[in-house]
This record gives sequence, C-alpha cells and structure tokens, in this order.
Amino acid sequence: MITNIVHAGVKHVDITTTDNPTILVSILDFNTPHMRPDFSKFSDVLSLCFKDRCEEDYGLYDHWPDEPSDAFNRRILYVDNERLFAYSDAVKIIDFFEKYHSQEQEYNLIAHCKSGVGRSAAIAEFFGITHNIVYRGTDPHGRFMPNCRVTRLLTKAYFNKYKHADNGNRNTEVQQLGIPQRCYLAS
Repeated sequence: MITNIVHAGVKHVDITTTDNPTILVSILDFNTPHMRPDFSKFSDVLSLCFKDRCEEDYGLYDHWPDEPSDAFNRRILYVDNERLFAYSDAVKIIDFFEKYHSQEQEYNLIAHCKSGVGRSAAIAEFFGITHNIVYRGTDPHGRFMPNCRVTRLLTKAYFNKYKHADNGNRNTEVQQLGIPQRCYLAS
C-alpha cells in the first residue's frame, strides 16, 4: 500500500528518499524530457508529458474537452508537439496508483513536475484526500497551487472507475471527496 506521498519539482526528486520502495509519476512538458530524474532509482515509473495549463488560466467559463484533439491543443498551446492533460492520463494515473496501493508491501509515491506545485501537487492532494494518506511538498517557498484540470479529470476518472456518484455533477463529486473547491466550473 502507498503510505506516503510527496509532490516535488524535478530538482528535488532525489532528496525525497525513504526506507520503503518508491514509485514515481514523472510529468514534464514534451519539450523538456532531458530534465527527467534517473528512473532506475524507482521501483516503477509512470512517465507523462503534458503542459501545466487549465481552463481557469485563460478565464474560461466552460471546461475544455476531456480528450483534446491535436488541433485543440495547438489552438490553446500554440505549439505542435505539446498537449493538455487528458482524461486518459487521469485513468493511467489512477490505475498506476491503485496497482501499488492494493499491495501489502508499503510504497512511497513521488509525483514530480517541473516545479512541484501544480501538476504534481494536484496528484498528491487528490490521492492524499481520497485515500487518507499524508502528502507533502518539497518546494522551498511552500508554494502549493494544484492544477484544477488535473484534479477535475482525476476526480471524474475516479468516480467513473468506482461509481461513487453521478458523474455529471462535478461539484457533488468534489464535495463528496472532500477536495477543496478552488477553481471548479459548473458543468
């Protein structure tokens, strides 16, 4: 089972060592793969590429598609090879987490992104709250700004997988999970 969760910037991944085996969710933009940590130090790694963007960054009142097309990604990000976080990414993260959380052996989870305050913080907060696991960050300034799109799609994927509630009402889902409603838009 996962007993400890850390969200970290890529520069701080190596200083988060513990006695238990550690699994890693590694998130960077497509254009920064050279910054990834040494994967051989971890029991298992889920490596993802997506930008730290959400609808609220753009002052939008409707959420973007759960599975943005290449054309939609280009329109929002202005770059051909970058993409937004998608529902399929959320499913991968939940499946990866549950694979280790269902085991008897204790594991630590490190979620990292470039700075450790947006994408990785959303993952740490989500699993910390949904599974009652202590989570902490490594940002030297104490910044904590979970990416709302990541939280929204993790919540949706979690509810779809475990059928906890009516998936059409995002506010009800968030309230039932106990995740703070920082930036959820009405469906």
